[in-house]
Formats: sequence, structure tokens, C-alpha cells
Amino acid sequence: MTANENFKILTDGSIEAKNGTFGGNIKTSMKFIENSDATYNETTGKYTLGDDLHIIAVNGASTIVLPTAIEYAGARVIINNPVTTYTAASQATTIQAQNSLIYGFYDGNGAPGEGRYTVEEFAFLTGTVELLAIPRAMQYQEEPDGEITRTNGSFVDWWITSISAKHYSAGQSQE
Repeated sequence: MTANENFKILTDGSIEAKNGTFGGNIKTSMKFIENSDATYNETTGKYTLGDDLHIIAVNGASTIVLPTAIEYAGARVIINNPVTTYTAASQATTIQAQNSLIYGFYDGNGAPGEGRYTVEEFAFLTGTVELLAIPRAMQYQEEPDGEITRTNGSFVDWWITSISAKHYSAGQSQE
């Protein structure tokens, strides 16, 4: 059903709106990774996210792969590892981006403005991480008037927007 080109209700029950103001609360469901639509790869032991982007990774021991298709541009992912008491045996949740890096990680070292870098993966325990998919600007074209036009590439990069975790670490993936 289409009210006009600015608001549509799709056959799956979702909506598309060009603008809007919501009063009150907007609730999103959190799903346990094993109950989500994430695809589990038995060979690698990794989950690749699908449309369910708000995930609870109970007992850690999960590697979650963020998809990088351009359709995810603007999407927010929230991943929670709800371990409240941790021991040497506690399992961390590891996050990777599919064929890409994760941006915006801050290691806390160096002078202000320094210390930001990209990582292939990071792991966390006892907390929540939020990431935002940003289209990679890949194509540049110089116009006859000298203007440079930048267009979105064919995939997204994932940027960390917040980490609220007791322990986290970052580095290169260990395949």
C-alpha cells in the first residue's frame, strides 16, 4: 500500500518513509544470535548477520561477521555480550567485517586526536558495542568545470559509534 511516494507500507509489513517525527518510544527487538536470521558457518564457526541487527551473544564464544553490501548503508548494529561476572574461562564476542576493516577504534594512546585506526577484528566481554554502516566513497569524477563528484561505492564500511564493555581488544584476525 502506498499513501504517496513519501510513505509506503510494504508487503512484509515494513514501512519506507522519506521523513518523519516519532513521539514516544521506538522499540527494536534484541535477538539471541542463535535465534536470529544470521547465517552460521559450521566450518569457520562464525555467524554472518542478516536483517536482525540487534544481537545478544550469550556466553560469548561467537564470532560475528558484519555484512558489507551497500544495502546496509545507514544501518546500526548493536551487539551485547551479557556476561556480568567474568573469569579466566569467560568467552569474548569477536566482531569482524566481511572483506573489510572496522573503523573508529580508539586505543587510548597518543596525543588527543591520535590513536584512531582500523582493525580486522575486535573482541569484547561484558558490555555492548554499536556500529554504523557508512557507504565507502569510491568513485571520483572530475567535471568539466573542475568540480569533483564523489559517489558511493558498492559496499559499506563499519564504524564503531560506541563501546560500553568491561574488556575489549583489537587486532588482526587469527584465521
